[in-house]
Amino acid sequence: VEVVNRATSYVATAMIGVRKLRNLPAQAN
Repeated sequence: VEVVNRATSYVATAMIGVRKLRNLPAQAN
């Protein structure tokens, strides 16, 4: 169960990071 939670949290964090990276240039411009 811990492994699944770690994988899910990692994917969620990665998706959030990608969204932030995509939103930063849009807001800057």
